[in-house]
Amino acid sequence: MSILTSIWEAANNTISLMETYLGEIDKVNKEPTHDSTQDIDADLWNKGFSALAELGLRTRAGCAPVRYSFEVANMLASQTDLALAVAGGDAARLSIPLWRGAAIVGVAYRLEGAQSAGTLTIDARIAATKIVPLQIVAAGTDQVGRSNQLPADALALATGLGAALDALDVFVTTDGAFAAGATPSLWVDVYVSYGGEHEAL
Repeated sequence: MSILTSIWEAANNTISLMETYLGEIDKVNKEPTHDSTQDIDADLWNKGFSALAELGLRTRAGCAPVRYSFEVANMLASQTDLALAVAGGDAARLSIPLWRGAAIVGVAYRLEGAQSAGTLTIDARIAATKIVPLQIVAAGTDQVGRSNQLPADALALATGLGAALDALDVFVTTDGAFAAGATPSLWVDVYVSYGGEHEAL
């Protein structure tokens, strides 16, 4: 399903809910009858539904993402697919189970010190599958960075979507030259949208 189709369906669903209170929608775009006891003027009716459509646009997937944080206290050189721990808890907890169908819409990171050498690669994963469009490769003197995308169009892991109870986790890789100060901590935030047509229980 395309993003435009998703937006249209969100708007349509909003209108369907409001129809319960406003009445049938078969009068939209019809000429007004000017019967003040039964009908609303067509211009006023259409303005109302235009506003509802705009509300639908603002409730589409990706507008109010949930943030999940991961961290490691000492980011060393020469690491391959090092799993980060869920922030603020047991260091052995390496993943978050998705509450329901969801899409990753963004990833951001911060290093404790500015990177002075080497490369740091950050991968967000759902059900052990890398979300390649959201991969971050940090080099040079980067200390913060991000990657983002619109909610994916199709229900496929390769585009950043997952099902209920899929594991969400973060893995990092560094080359032999990586350096960002003495024992630099790394914090990674993953932003997940639970809204939209992919929101299956």
